[in-house]
Amino acid sequence: MLLVILLIIILILVYYLFILENYICIKNNLLKEDEIVEINNLLKNIKNYNDEEYKKYVLLDFNKYKNIYDIIYKNDFLKNKIKKEFNVNLKYPNYPIEYRIYKKNTDLLPWHQDKKLMNNYLECIYILENNSNSYFQYLKNLKIHKYYQNQNDLIIVKPRDIIHNITPFDKGEKIILKFIINL
Repeated sequence: MLLVILLIIILILVYYLFILENYICIKNNLLKEDEIVEINNLLKNIKNYNDEEYKKYVLLDFNKYKNIYDIIYKNDFLKNKIKKEFNVNLKYPNYPIEYRIYKKNTDLLPWHQDKKLMNNYLECIYILENNSNSYFQYLKNLKIHKYYQNQNDLIIVKPRDIIHNITPFDKGEKIILKFIINL
């Protein structure tokens, strides 16, 4: 029995240390102030949200919100980052941007890996507003890192790779845009 437990622990360590890439990119101050204002103005009149236990959200139609897609997918940092690290040109996604408002006093997102919805893409979280007491935590090299997401921060992860969570909050508000980058 002890040998089985030891073998399981070794397999878990091998998985975390050698199989997962643990890819994460955190970029502060992604957009210019006028771009943030434009995005918020375009989103302020949304009223019909999909409602789930820990969030309410809307998938943004490409044609109706093309200006938001342009701001994100024509961003110089993102274009350069994707070209340099993955040798592909940044292009419009084949999945819509999600405008998400997290709910207070709910178990937001427990420890998880993002599900892989398709092949070859990155998951991106852009912080529109965060005056909550919620943190983004991730496991890298068997160490837990705790990061407070400020407005205008971007986090990029690979699906089914880095293990992370979002801590619950009871103060303030946390609003994001979740989008993908096709590789």
